[in-house]
Amino acid sequence: MPDVTIRYDRQKVHRAVLDEMRSRLPNIVAEHLCIPETDGALTPDDIELNFHAYGPDDLHGKYILEIIIDANLYRKRSANLDQRTQRIKLDIALILELVETKLMSWFVQGYSIKDDQWFVWVRLSKASFR
Repeated sequence: MPDVTIRYDRQKVHRAVLDEMRSRLPNIVAEHLCIPETDGALTPDDIELNFHAYGPDDLHGKYILEIIIDANLYRKRSANLDQRTQRIKLDIALILELVETKLMSWFVQGYSIKDDQWFVWVRLSKASFR
């Protein structure tokens, strides 16, 4: 059961981004971390999302959006983890482009999250859930 934490700067990340993430991230994570026909098989209902705005005491450098995914360690999942993470990041980049286009149609000018302002971090570890 992957746990996804979305940390963000509420002054710089538009609410529409968070709404799209809530809607699309479970499918994206399940698709790219699934290991069919094993204990690592996933559906969107298996994915948990947690949204946290940065607080006044947080230090986060240049990043305004962080997607941190904690999932169980399986050999087949870890064997190509970099490719899985890259595919997740590419799908999230499409969400960000979609939101930017949508906001422009609402006459919100100049909104953009640059590639060096956000990241995806997939962390695999041994875990037990009952």
